[in-house]
Amino acid sequence: MNIKVTMYFKPFKGMSKKQAKMEGGPTDQRGKPLQSLEEFMDGTVSWVSLSRDDLGGPPGSDSRFTVYGTKVRIPEVEKLMGRDLIEFRLVDTGGHFRGEGKVVKATGAEPIDLCRTKPLRFASTEGLMTLKFI
Repeated sequence: MNIKVTMYFKPFKGMSKKQAKMEGGPTDQRGKPLQSLEEFMDGTVSWVSLSRDDLGGPPGSDSRFTVYGTKVRIPEVEKLMGRDLIEFRLVDTGGHFRGEGKVVKATGAEPIDLCRTKPLRFASTEGLMTLKFI
């Protein structure tokens, strides 16, 4: 599936109130701690949090998006990080990802937000990519 990946951030020192509101806080849609790509690369978590359309609407239109914790891969991020496998899980959502407020930045590509930690220690993980369900 074609996706448009953007980054969202766990709360960090110096984050403005406006940015904190936009990013959504330290927990996912069920109140569990977000897990960032940086934490995964450090070995402190075993998977990475993604935000998505939990209603499964277009352009992705896939009911697997509605299931909390669905496991997926993003080969382009795996390659960028030099890993054969990075497990991502669909655990979060937000106003820009669902319903009438959904923002589709690239025609035909489902929007996905990848959890990161600032300061960024690795390259940007944004752009048109591929999502594969595990």
